[in-house]
Amino acid sequence: MPENIGRLLKNAQRAYKAGERGAAAFHIDKILRQNFTHRRTWKLLYREYGSGQSLKDFQREFTEQYYPDKLEIILGTSKGKQPGISRGEGTSLLRRIFPLRSRSPEKPADAPLGIGPESPPIRRRGLQIEPITQGKETPTTPIARRDRISAHPQEERPTPQHQPEQVGPQSSETIQQPESARLSFPLRQSKSGNIRVIVVDDTPQTRDTIIRSLSFQREIEIIATAENGSQAIALARQTMPDVVLMDINMPDMDGITATAGVLHEVPHAQVVILTVQDDPDYMRKAMMAGAHDFLTKPPGLDELLSAVENAGKVAHQEKRKAAQSILASSGYSPSLLSRGKIISIYSPKGGSGCSTIAVNLAATLHNEETKAVLVDSNLTFGDITDLFNMQSVNTLFDLAMRGNDLDFQMIEDTLVTHESGIHLLAPPGPEQAGYVNTEQFVDVVENIRDLYPYVIINTTSQLTEATIAALEISDLIVLLITQDIPTVARVRKFFDTLKLLNIKTERVLVVLNKYDKESDINPEVIGKSIRHEVDVLVPKNVRVVIPSINRGLPFMLRSDLKPTPISRAVLDLAEQVRQRLIQITEQGRSADESARPRMR
Repeated sequence: MPENIGRLLKNAQRAYKAGERGAAAFHIDKILRQNFTHRRTWKLLYREYGSGQSLKDFQREFTEQYYPDKLEIILGTSKGKQPGISRGEGTSLLRRIFPLRSRSPEKPADAPLGIGPESPPIRRRGLQIEPITQGKETPTTPIARRDRISAHPQEERPTPQHQPEQVGPQSSETIQQPESARLSFPLRQSKSGNIRVIVVDDTPQTRDTIIRSLSFQREIEIIATAENGSQAIALARQTMPDVVLMDINMPDMDGITATAGVLHEVPHAQVVILTVQDDPDYMRKAMMAGAHDFLTKPPGLDELLSAVENAGKVAHQEKRKAAQSILASSGYSPSLLSRGKIISIYSPKGGSGCSTIAVNLAATLHNEETKAVLVDSNLTFGDITDLFNMQSVNTLFDLAMRGNDLDFQMIEDTLVTHESGIHLLAPPGPEQAGYVNTEQFVDVVENIRDLYPYVIINTTSQLTEATIAALEISDLIVLLITQDIPTVARVRKFFDTLKLLNIKTERVLVVLNKYDKESDINPEVIGKSIRHEVDVLVPKNVRVVIPSINRGLPFMLRSDLKPTPISRAVLDLAEQVRQRLIQITEQGRSADESARPRMR
């Protein structure tokens, strides 16, 4: 007897909210087997897995991967009305006003930037990317994008034209990228915390079983499959995976030899060997080749998930070590290789001077040992580059679209550097802002904080998703207030909002900006009203601030800077920021130590 679809859908929604993705998949499978074109179910699936894709592409890829026998239904309905979300639904207003345009006229307008029929394949070596030209010069850009190989058999797949060099110490032959190697597209946007996995097995049924087992795990992303060791090495070179699930007995090249080749191409990758032969000798050879783990086929689901998650953590640690070694070789102080601090500048009322304080605070904190990066959470109309009189071709959008491929070189190439040494990450602007979601914004900021001591975020007065995310991940919030009743009232409400966001007030530094001694609303009155002490007074000085804005040069960077009340106030603010960050760090360490179990 058919089950109630509405009840099944509610169960799936509750399971997703609880993080039980396996249970959600169970309920959705029951729905689709009863009504494969159920609109609300496709809407739920698209919301969970279809970020960055059109509904049509998502439905086709999802159906090909999980319900190939239903593909005719999707292809048939695609000619008419699509099941699921109606046209334009789930698309932001900005996306409809400003459709994404390709940077190259030869590429189709709906293709991702840098991806099109004319895109050259890309060879990655370590943290460097260089496009491989095919008999002609190809203009290089600061951020090269990988060509996508279609996973659909009915589409024409481009075949890479290059011959990789020696793949490892045990093989001197050159291996050409196999035409049968298949990259499977994830059903969601890449995220920097994801574990990128390649599945290598000569049996299609085994590959499909592993893919089904892992695909509904949000943090695990199947990026490619291969049927032998040669394909595995070529795909590893192209996709830079975190984990490779490697069968040990395969034609052309066995899994142990392939393991050495993969690790030669991708040093941070972790290989998990799968075999039906529970032989200690195989295990010893696999470990000597550099394998991370060894599982007997068929592995249990919990065993497989645990092995992939553990290997993924090790891979991410190795990538971080590689990035830190590059930083160290670039002249960074070793003491600064810990995670940087995020400082958000916020005011609940526009016109309070957040941008001015942000750029001048960055100018004060920045030096050769503690480098600062400025980021704008106003993705649509951010102005931090204007305040430095600079422009940038690359923006936050470029890093957001890279997903978990981000590394030190890509970030460096995207940031624009002022002559003072301060790094700026330009906001996307109206045309591209709608394509950057909150998770991508946070991923970019988290990657930057791994590389720079200070990340200063200039926020908007409106509590947009990006601004809320910036406040939540901040180590310190510099809260600006001015001497007027509306702003004071909004600041009181903002402190109430912090409680809802579970942000402690100890992480807030209150700054009275544009301070006027003659005003009746003095710092003591403000402190009592907002129930928080005013920490820093920044006096009003239009003769200094307005010219610096119009010239595009923060007044703290002026070569003829003279000691003035406003410059002394910004220096005091920078020192209080440093001290507060030290206190917060020490409190965090104390809390961690007290939470650790004591040895008897």
